[in-house]
Amino acid sequence: MNAIKNVSICLICRLTLLTTGFAQQKPDADALFLTARDAAFSERWSEARKICRELLSYYPEYYDATILMGRTYAQELKTDSARTVISPLLDMEADNYDVLTLLADNEIWGGQYDQALNFIDRALGFYPADEDFLYKKANTFYLKKDHPNAIRVLHELLTVNPDHANGNELLNTILPPRMFLDEIYARADGEAHAGNWKLARKYCRQVLAEDPDYFEASLLMAQTFAFENKFDSARIISARLRKANPRNYDVLDLMVNIEMWDRDYKTAASRVGRALAAYPNDENFLFKKAKIQYLAKDYTNALKTLNKLLKINPNHEEALALKNDILENHQYRDYVFVEDYFEFFKEPYLSRKLVTSTGISKWTRHGTYIAKVNMGEELPYKSLAFQYELEAYQQLFPTNYLYLDYAYSRNDFFPGHRGAVEFFQRLPKGFEASLGVRFLYWTDLTWIYTGSVSWLYNKNYLSFRPFFTYQNSRWIDSYNLTYRRYFTEKDDYVYAMVGYGNYSDDFIHLNPNPGSSYRVQVGILKFITVRWFFLASAGYAYDDGYRNRFQASAGVRYYFSMFK
Repeated sequence: MNAIKNVSICLICRLTLLTTGFAQQKPDADALFLTARDAAFSERWSEARKICRELLSYYPEYYDATILMGRTYAQELKTDSARTVISPLLDMEADNYDVLTLLADNEIWGGQYDQALNFIDRALGFYPADEDFLYKKANTFYLKKDHPNAIRVLHELLTVNPDHANGNELLNTILPPRMFLDEIYARADGEAHAGNWKLARKYCRQVLAEDPDYFEASLLMAQTFAFENKFDSARIISARLRKANPRNYDVLDLMVNIEMWDRDYKTAASRVGRALAAYPNDENFLFKKAKIQYLAKDYTNALKTLNKLLKINPNHEEALALKNDILENHQYRDYVFVEDYFEFFKEPYLSRKLVTSTGISKWTRHGTYIAKVNMGEELPYKSLAFQYELEAYQQLFPTNYLYLDYAYSRNDFFPGHRGAVEFFQRLPKGFEASLGVRFLYWTDLTWIYTGSVSWLYNKNYLSFRPFFTYQNSRWIDSYNLTYRRYFTEKDDYVYAMVGYGNYSDDFIHLNPNPGSSYRVQVGILKFITVRWFFLASAGYAYDDGYRNRFQASAGVRYYFSMFK
């Protein structure tokens, strides 16, 4: 019994000695970590990592040692090694603050700024208003030389903490003094006033690269785009400015101007309505509303708007001038008329033709429509022939319209059928182009192809129009060149026309001569009073080298109805 007891005691002692020895072999984790950290702080990074590895061999879940190892790699700019060591920790704890911080720092120090931003955005997903991560993000953008985004994030940071020392220091580093930016903007403004719009925008971009919130620079850029008729670019910037400040007067004014200058009067009316909702009795916006209505040929409502404006300011010069223009030039738009055309030649036989046209013209905002009766006869009087004609100038869009014409007659004096279709398109800088076709039907159908290019500058108008006809198995070409000098904005002017060929733009087609001719014509169309209008012309043609042909016309119109 004593022997068994002695053996048991010996075994227990041996086991105790073994356990005590094993415990003495396992080091203190915190002591080892402090030793490794001291080595890292002394920049003995290899030694620090060696200690960390020893620590982790005893305590694999001692994450601080793993993080310290990763930080030593990062300090030595061994970016890949640091990433390899640290990244697995995110799989275990995706929102670990220290791990995300180290991963961001590792990429920043290694110059991998896009990777750094990915980790920072991931961290901000967990800590949206964290000052350290916001600062890291702003600093990363700054290191990328992406100053606009750096400034944007710094504004977010300073919203969270206006006294953030590093944030304010970085913002002052990025942004030059405001006075310097004001000087650049002043140059931009001066270039814009001088018409150097591209250079003005270059200065504006320089300002906005430093301070994206510099409102005046963005506004000036939009204005210069509008001045250059680059309306889409102007719209993009002005829409962004309006979103930031919906009631800003200058932005609202610019948005109205863009649509006016682009001749989109429907949208312009909507824009000025929005501006007047913010500033109900503003004289500038009231006048622009009247001007838009005037340009859209809505003269009745334009007068109403002008009368409202003149109650506020009876001495508004532009409003008085526009009202006077409407009353003088657009008050009476419908008219009745009588016009005579006379043609005379002796060879190869004597011919004297007289055509009298009478009818009525009705104006609407969408176009002008004319119905008339043409009465023709050979002189001395033999028999009177009638032709019935409908003519229309149909507005399609603000920059184009369609000319339509059809005439019918049962007499041999006139063609049985005559018609025309022509499309007109206004172009920049006062130009206009058209393309169309006309036809005559006597015993056979004759097609006349035509078009024109015209240019209006101030009160001077120049137009070139060719005609092409296929007759007798050959093409016959004709050309007209017309110059007009306008008296006012209305259709009253003097003109001169020279041409070669068979067909004139102002000629009532009778029997077209298949040969060629040279011709010249001068005339005048003039308002005598607000209601009375007269026209007269004289022309000469030399046909085919064998006859002299003389032409003359005269007419009168009476304007009688109020516009609608």
